[in-house]
Amino acid sequence: MLQCSSCNSTLRPTARICIKCGHAVTDEERKQALQEDAASSATTSISPLYTSDPIQSTESEAPVQTDSNQGPVFSSPVGEIISQTGTAQNTRAGTSPVSVASNSITAQQKKIAAIGISAILVVGFAVGLSSIMSKKEGALPSAQPVALPAPAVPVPLVVDASSEQKGSSVIDLKNIRPVMAPSQTSGLLTDMLLNNSNSVKLLELKAKIEEIYPKPDRGDRKTARALNDQALLAFRQENYQQAANIFAEALKSDPSDIEVLNNYAFALLKGGRYADAERVLGFVLSIAPGRTSGWANLADVYANTSRPDAASAAFVVGFRFATNQDKALAFLRDRAESESNENIRRAVINALAQLSQ
Repeated sequence: MLQCSSCNSTLRPTARICIKCGHAVTDEERKQALQEDAASSATTSISPLYTSDPIQSTESEAPVQTDSNQGPVFSSPVGEIISQTGTAQNTRAGTSPVSVASNSITAQQKKIAAIGISAILVVGFAVGLSSIMSKKEGALPSAQPVALPAPAVPVPLVVDASSEQKGSSVIDLKNIRPVMAPSQTSGLLTDMLLNNSNSVKLLELKAKIEEIYPKPDRGDRKTARALNDQALLAFRQENYQQAANIFAEALKSDPSDIEVLNNYAFALLKGGRYADAERVLGFVLSIAPGRTSGWANLADVYANTSRPDAASAAFVVGFRFATNQDKALAFLRDRAESESNENIRRAVINALAQLSQ
């Protein structure tokens, strides 16, 4: 057994230094201890769970781990205990590693181990405290607030709510009459025309309509779309009455198909049946209050029935709900230049003026 010649602490045969007093073990002392061990009757060695020197391999001296910033790093006895406990549990289930090693651990070894652990913990605490103080003296950078992305807006808007009322209205709101629509939605759709420049209010009204108006039950979508294709063919041939009749048949197959319903209203509009078109568009916008094409069709109805302010307001509302506002703006500008119907052209020009406010 190797003992420190300075403080008489028990050391392992491979120890290089006494962790208690710092005495360097000479080769001669180690050789003498090995000879004494060989002469003793004890021939079995069990690696203790606690040691008074840095943890080393039972077969050969373990290399010292290094960290380029902190210098030498030694394994912790506590970590070694955990490691060996885990290994013992994996290889010998149901056997406690402490009970196996207890026969070879003397009271002196336990005392030395306790002293070694205390010393390491004290040193570790001192090093950690020193590191914290040095960082404090070096003025740690204060935490900067993280900029979170703005919440997504359900409908693209032209301007923010704070700047919408800066300019005077081009549209005379006193000339806007109630929208022809089901009783649950007529007032709300009218409010949308009156608040055409208030994007936030438009979103609130849209949500309210979607909440209160019952959607039609879905029917035979396949049959409805087949009839829709037939109606479109007649529409392209400018057979608007025939197209309207076929669209109506398609709606009998599937009343919930908003595209067919809007097409039906457009065919009535093109056929000069403005009152019927207005009535159908009231249902279109009750089911889908954010449908841009529905508002554009309603604007055409208003323009053709001498309601220019309502027409302009409907164009503005439709624009605010457009999924592609660049495309919608180009559409309005093109109509302002090329539209042959003077009433519609003037309504579009006023809508563009309102949007520029």
